[in-house]
Amino acid sequence: MGTKGFFPRSYVDVVEKVVKAKALYAYEGSNADELPLVEGDVLSIVDKSEADWWKAEKDGMIFIVPAGYLELMDG
Repeated sequence: MGTKGFFPRSYVDVVEKVVKAKALYAYEGSNADELPLVEGDVLSIVDKSEADWWKAEKDGMIFIVPAGYLELMDG
């Protein structure tokens, strides 16, 4: 069999780069959908489409967090 060519997308899992961010400050959260942060927490960023609030994953749960409280980490 050949090693080059086209194949159906359904034959593979697309792996996207996980973006990580570190909490610069503590944050209590004022709504149930906001993730409380402790300074130094490392989160996986799920969505950065909003300028001020990002969706982040921590411990298997997805919440919104204030983008200004986070610093993106290099790879």
